[in-house]
Amino acid sequence: MSPQAEPIPPSHQAPFCPHCLHVTEAVHHLIECLQYDHARHELTNALGRNASSIQFLLSDSEAIQDLVLFVNTAQPPITSNLW
Repeated sequence: MSPQAEPIPPSHQAPFCPHCLHVTEAVHHLIECLQYDHARHELTNALGRNASSIQFLLSDSEAIQDLVLFVNTAQPPITSNLW
């Protein structure tokens, strides 16, 4: 008789985006999730092509202000156990 596999504890399971069911990382909502295309478009209008660069979003002082606005005003609200 083979041993049964232990269930994976919730803290070790990959989180799934509630909107598109992709395995998500913290950057998923900022760059990939289709649910936030409109808000991302506003971010791109404010920052240009660099809005798709995580490095830029987290290092440029003006970009950080726009990024915080994006996260705070995105609808539905961005929620994740990664934040």
